[in-house]
Amino acid sequence: MPTTDMTTVDDTVRQFIHAVRTLEQTFIGTTPPQEIKDAFAEGIQAAQLFDPAMINPMPIYRELRLQLGRYGVVFGPVDSHLPMPLRTPMLLATTMYPEGADREEAKTVATALAEASRLQRSRQTTGTTIGASSHATSGSSYNSEKAMATRHAQYVASRFAHKQFTGDYRQGQVWSESVSDFQSVARDFDLNADMRYKLLHNILGGDAKRYCPKNVQGHAASYNEAVAKMEAEYNSHSRQMQVKNYISSFRMHNLIVNLGTTEPNALAKTYSLIHKLAPMTPPSYRTDSAKVDFSRPPSFATRGRRKPSAARTTAG
Repeated sequence: MPTTDMTTVDDTVRQFIHAVRTLEQTFIGTTPPQEIKDAFAEGIQAAQLFDPAMINPMPIYRELRLQLGRYGVVFGPVDSHLPMPLRTPMLLATTMYPEGADREEAKTVATALAEASRLQRSRQTTGTTIGASSHATSGSSYNSEKAMATRHAQYVASRFAHKQFTGDYRQGQVWSESVSDFQSVARDFDLNADMRYKLLHNILGGDAKRYCPKNVQGHAASYNEAVAKMEAEYNSHSRQMQVKNYISSFRMHNLIVNLGTTEPNALAKTYSLIHKLAPMTPPSYRTDSAKVDFSRPPSFATRGRRKPSAARTTAG
């Protein structure tokens, strides 16, 4: 993207352009277009390409499309049924991301961004024409905001489709991390507490998806209370003990046998699991000394077992 003046754009656009230019440095004149598309999809996530924090991104998208065309990337025809602000973003989404979940996420994010831009322009226009047709404007604004809420719901569901929180600690799932990821998305789209409360269920799956409607939604008065109720359930003392027992009985040898992985990889996975799950154990097991104890045999042993009495003694 050689023609963009980096001094005239905001920080979000500047970071995006820098990412594209860094990627371009890996291309040569004979790089096949498919390799360019694969590198683009891997190096630039859809959430970054269609970041709602970008101010007036459409000229950037048009220039990006032209630059990719110079590298031989072929774009399909423009869908004339789409609104004008959505045509170029949708072309980028459907061309640069592989068919499947990645492309669907890209299309969802692109649509949400275009809708946000349209709504912003609509509000700016409304601010200059108040008094002429307030009732019609109010109805249009309501419909726009309703459509925007739908886009947000679709995007959140797509964003967490492959990393829903199910409450399965054996998969290394931590409720606080899932909430943190959701908060990040909510800040990107400037979602208020009411919208966060309504969309919270989109990050859930499995047992957590069944638990939330029965015990949280309709019982919690606010988003923060809903998060606290989920925390109380999935970080309760009984679950903390389950996590503690799971770590204590974990065998690195099982990874080598069942997954066919190498011992160094199994070692890294075991260390990562203990490091991640230790904060979910009872408080007395969260100390550094307890983590060291978890890291001793039998967790890291390829054979053999340690006597339970020894585990109790060192765990303190």
